[in-house]
Amino acid sequence: MILVTGATGMLGAHFLLSLSSQKKKIRAFYRTEEKRVEVIAFFKYHKKEENLNDIEWLKGSYDQIDLLDEALEEVNTVIHCAALISFDPKHKSQLYKTNVEGTRNLVNALIAKKINLIFISSIAAANEGASSYYGYTKYLSELEVYRGIQEGIKATIVRPGVILGDFFWNRPSGSIFKQLAQQKTRVTKGSVGLTSANSVVKCTLHLSKSEQKTPTILVSKIMRYDELAKAMGAEKIVVISKPTLRVLSVIEGLYAFMFRKPRKLSPEIVDSLTSESLYPTLSDYPELGEVELEDFEAELKQLSQSYHATCVRA
Repeated sequence: MILVTGATGMLGAHFLLSLSSQKKKIRAFYRTEEKRVEVIAFFKYHKKEENLNDIEWLKGSYDQIDLLDEALEEVNTVIHCAALISFDPKHKSQLYKTNVEGTRNLVNALIAKKINLIFISSIAAANEGASSYYGYTKYLSELEVYRGIQEGIKATIVRPGVILGDFFWNRPSGSIFKQLAQQKTRVTKGSVGLTSANSVVKCTLHLSKSEQKTPTILVSKIMRYDELAKAMGAEKIVVISKPTLRVLSVIEGLYAFMFRKPRKLSPEIVDSLTSESLYPTLSDYPELGEVELEDFEAELKQLSQSYHATCVRA
């Protein structure tokens, strides 16, 4: 049996859809009933609701050690997708608790039971997570996985870029469409490493068939933000300079402090939006040559059309 953690996240849902289509025996570990209902709707959206019969659901969290042990019964592989993504300084303690301590608890349980692990990290973990505190917690969570490897478990680590997927438009992963898939949009001069949820699922499952000693970066294509906005259907694109963004960041920070709002333009985000992404792409890995992947630009076009049909014309 395969256990998928973070099963109600966008990527977790895509793993469930793929694995259930292969008639794998699956257990889905999730936190809230509201998000589980959304995953059910995702399956119906793809006309795969009959696949839901192949999924066993278990509600819980990683600090519930007894429940975690129950989740691992009869399991031979765990796909660990669960993570908190935030660049708001107020969420540091939550990021550490979810990304580091949650992974630590899981790894401890896997060591005791000798269960294989597929760990979904992030390219933000590169360079010891120096780009953000979120990236730092993902780097620390990778260290927990390496500890597990040293103590006898087999593990595969992947570092996806920004993952694009359909249906979950209101989740953090869908925010890029809200920001860029407009008739008029503002972008920065930076670039971003992108991939699709389907590509992450296919490449990860393929890589897990053999032992991977170093993390594999999963980026389909690196695109400038103006190039990405155009591909998403933007008609008028305004490029904002980094100095202007820094001024806006200060103003937004004061507003967030005064009205107790979450930050949306922290200094970390400004640096990320204006940096140039330099990563290997999927074509640079010979071991991924056997994986049948869709053309990323065709996927991007299809996702953009789906977003506009669902969220703009609706």
